[in-house]
Amino acid sequence: MKDIIRQGFRYLNRKMYTRGELFQKLARDGFSREEIEEALQFLEERGYLNDEEFVKIYVETRRRLNPRGLQAIKDELRRKGVSHELLDSLREFFPREEEVKDARGLIREWSGEGKEKEDINNRLLRRGFSWEVVEEAWYREES
Repeated sequence: MKDIIRQGFRYLNRKMYTRGELFQKLARDGFSREEIEEALQFLEERGYLNDEEFVKIYVETRRRLNPRGLQAIKDELRRKGVSHELLDSLREFFPREEEVKDARGLIREWSGEGKEKEDINNRLLRRGFSWEVVEEAWYREES
């Protein structure tokens, strides 16, 4: 048990991981499912592994460095192994008002670069903003 805990700490000392990501890493290292589950529980109980905290920090960082809409962030977190329950509560970490604010910031930035409204809309949609959020962002920008 000590070896797997030590390996888990090695990974977590480099960066934060979700439970799913750490599970995959430890599985690739050859540990059994039972060993991994026990180690993950140990790390969670002591606060070293916390998907909710990971999601909070991930959303804040993502918004600051490279804004994306809720759907894109949800897809990224799903690929990182975040549970469906936590993904369903993502609005707690990324309120709609903040998503609209991010879309407005991108509209201003891209408008300043001379982009056309249709092109901006397409870029926002590709970044995971819903059509409703895009429309609201334009409405607020124009009023």
